[in-house]
Amino acid sequence: MSSSYQVRDLLHTDAPTVEVAGEEIPIAAETEIVVAGGGPAGAMAAIAAGRQGAEVILIEAQPFLGGIETGGTINWYYYGVDGGIQDEMERRSSERDALVSTSTGSYHPEMRKVVFEQMADDAGVTIWLRAVVTGAIMDGDTMRGVIVDGEPGRIAVLCKVCVDATGDGDLAAFAGAEFALGREGDGLPMAYSLTPGVSRDGRVISHSNFDVGWVDPTDPWDYARGFVDGRKFLWRDPYNSENRLHFCAPTLGVRESRQVIGDYVLTLDDLYFGQCFPDTIGKCRAHYDNHARDYVNEGRRAQVYADVTGNWKTTLTCDVPYRSLLVKGIEGLLTAGRCISMTHDAEACLRMQKDMHRLGEAAGIAAALAVRDGITPREIAVGQLQRELVKSGVLTKAELTDGAAGKRRELRPVEELMGELAGARVAPAMYELYCHGETAFPALREAVGGEDREVARWAALVLGAHGEKDARAALVEMLVARDETAPPGQFVQPRWIGALVCLIDMATPELAEQFMAVLAVERGTPNHLLYALKGLGRAGNRDAVPAIHAFLKRLRADETLWGPTANPITSPGWKLELIAAEALIALDDEEGIAIARRYADDPRLLVRRYARKLLTPVGQDNSGT
Repeated sequence: MSSSYQVRDLLHTDAPTVEVAGEEIPIAAETEIVVAGGGPAGAMAAIAAGRQGAEVILIEAQPFLGGIETGGTINWYYYGVDGGIQDEMERRSSERDALVSTSTGSYHPEMRKVVFEQMADDAGVTIWLRAVVTGAIMDGDTMRGVIVDGEPGRIAVLCKVCVDATGDGDLAAFAGAEFALGREGDGLPMAYSLTPGVSRDGRVISHSNFDVGWVDPTDPWDYARGFVDGRKFLWRDPYNSENRLHFCAPTLGVRESRQVIGDYVLTLDDLYFGQCFPDTIGKCRAHYDNHARDYVNEGRRAQVYADVTGNWKTTLTCDVPYRSLLVKGIEGLLTAGRCISMTHDAEACLRMQKDMHRLGEAAGIAAALAVRDGITPREIAVGQLQRELVKSGVLTKAELTDGAAGKRRELRPVEELMGELAGARVAPAMYELYCHGETAFPALREAVGGEDREVARWAALVLGAHGEKDARAALVEMLVARDETAPPGQFVQPRWIGALVCLIDMATPELAEQFMAVLAVERGTPNHLLYALKGLGRAGNRDAVPAIHAFLKRLRADETLWGPTANPITSPGWKLELIAAEALIALDDEEGIAIARRYADDPRLLVRRYARKLLTPVGQDNSGT
């Protein structure tokens, strides 16, 4: 590899320094592009930029490239879109996979590490492993380089463009970017995994991707705690001579961290309606794979989308606009990977490995074009970037045409959707009727009062999702009858739970009796219990306090929720206690405060943060806890 920049030997020479926050930091190197993070997006960004002729330093904290698909051993693809450099990577990986031990999955993680490094080296990329980006070097609102901690100590790397592919949006956060993290109610991001490899029949290695719990990956202590908790659950399966634990992944399978606020924030409705953008850099494709079974603390739209209308498994696809890679208010910086600008709900779909590859490729090419023309990434000609992506196979000319026209699947007419309430496509019909808003209310009200009681109940759920009291009687009827009818699909809820969700927003003291009755309903997941407790808090009926106390007594006696082998996803006793605490606090019962105080020092950062939120007066901030 030939390059015009120099990596200085900091141990034997006096390097020039740069002052950052009053500290003189030696400059280890100057280059054109720094890519922070060598996971699926970062490795691809570095390779793509290098192939464009740019000088690139790729900085990765792990001793290998590939992130979740190598160190996390999630070595198969779940949705996503093909195309681009990843097609070449697939070919090169498959040629080498036969040389290593038998494994199930799309590719072998160890060979994928080698392929990433070979492709990066072939592209002229300088790879720094076991080095962590710990700061941004700023000139006003423009990024000029990064601070790195590694074997030589703290050093600086100056550059013209940076790509934040850390997954956690670390570099953007260091630069002062705005970001969001976690869901609306309790701040939890999606669950993380810690994947074991298991030997089957003494020879085949398979990988079991299971959810362990929740972690804030931006906090080093909570991240470390995530490993300890994750390894506890390696023993949830009985092992024997034919089914042996082979290894544990060295990295956490983090699904969600910061979402950096960019020039455009991609939304769930962009995905649902297949929004095309003039500045498209490619498609994404998946479903609403948010790994939640407790929607009470998700946003209202998520509750309606999944628990009321039953669209969890509905396939979603849309363009990713280049603007979602640009960081609001900051120049010289691009994001790539799961930290790009999108909502928590959109991120449930846009996080698949194939999509991360293609986002990284687009970011790498964009960075190289900016360097080549001596401008910022925000100033590049998007058409030039798109032409390069067409050459690579990430984009098609048809997608460019659709993007230029702003093509989008329009809401179907209310009359057509009402007709589908009696068919197999009731789930998407309900959600689109919900999106129509008041326009659909007259037809929905007519259906609620009509003779077809099946259609009437679906219509009542849509009206109830908007808080319309015309649907209240039908909703209460479904709740009381425990109507088990559900839309076709996976992880859908029966109508009585959808009715429960809707009634929470129109809770009145007389509804407390129905919410209390739900606390006695036994089901596999606690979703209905969480909703019922939330409803009791909002109903404002103090007669519910003894019922909540009795529920808590039964809850604490259930060993499946508190034992050493309890899975925190399927047996989240702590969530039930904290939602109960929230309800009791709303009803002025001191037990709620006592419960929240018990969790205020929980070793899990996100749990204690939520508990302290319950103890914090409205208007105060407890985000640092």
